[in-house]
Amino acid sequence: MDRTRATGAMAVPVHHDPYEIRGDGNGSAAFGGVVAIALGAVVFNMLLSWDDTPLVVLLFFWAFCLLCVVGGLVVLAVVLRSMLVPDFRLDADGFHATGARFHAPWSEIGLIEVGTVEVYRQDYQQPRNSGYQQRRVFWVTRGELRYEFQIIRDRPLSLGELERALVRFAGEVPVRVLESVERRTQWTGKP
Repeated sequence: MDRTRATGAMAVPVHHDPYEIRGDGNGSAAFGGVVAIALGAVVFNMLLSWDDTPLVVLLFFWAFCLLCVVGGLVVLAVVLRSMLVPDFRLDADGFHATGARFHAPWSEIGLIEVGTVEVYRQDYQQPRNSGYQQRRVFWVTRGELRYEFQIIRDRPLSLGELERALVRFAGEVPVRVLESVERRTQWTGKP
């Protein structure tokens, strides 16, 4: 069952805080970055005590240290950015999908819908992790085009919460909540 709701308010008062959605699951990436930096530091410390080692071997291990430290710092920077910059932002200016570099002012949006898709993920390395995963989706109609943005989280947000956030900022833009679940197939991993 689908229900459509449009608000009668015009512009959003300035005192409303923006509604932001951030991705989750960055803990393992942050841990990997810290381990890479620590490994680079340990190997660097070992290099300081090596005497009479061929230059080629020293260059290899110096490059390895540099690769570990720089790679770990890049991973930590990406994790930090994902913690500070939301994936989606709803505010008085419009709808923002930062990962897709999409911004639409409310005046340019004809309809915004929120719903659920079930995406099949095939994991060839750990087949027990294969199966359907539910994701919340925004469909934004702008002009003649309809854009889709999936919210990728371990636990989906409630449709009611997303609807309230949209209604709070959308003004006269119609907001539709789609209760039905759309099922899709998506292949990930290597065959």
